[in-house]
Amino acid sequence: MRLDCMQLWNSDHGHVVEACKDSLKKLQLDYLDLYLVHFPIATGHSGVGTTASVLDEDKVLDIDTTISLELTWHAMEDLVSMGLARSIGIRCKGHSLSIISNYIHSTDWEFRLK
Repeated sequence: MRLDCMQLWNSDHGHVVEACKDSLKKLQLDYLDLYLVHFPIATGHSGVGTTASVLDEDKVLDIDTTISLELTWHAMEDLVSMGLARSIGIRCKGHSLSIISNYIHSTDWEFRLK
């Protein structure tokens, strides 16, 4: 059995559908079994499908505060509705889990676990 899994890169939070379609094209697939948000914070966009991190003038990671985790998650849900991904999730490793937990507790938005 084969499981096709990819991750949404930090700089593609505002381009979820385009990034997923780019991955599907590169892999020559019609859908992914699992598509994960790599890191729950959006960074400056460096082009769909690239993994370069955008740095600000001080050489610090450029965080894009205009794109919320909620917005990204809703776009991820759209992938399932469109048939581009069967399952979605967020890669939680170390500090990612505390970021997600703090975010959920600071808003009225919640994850729906399936």
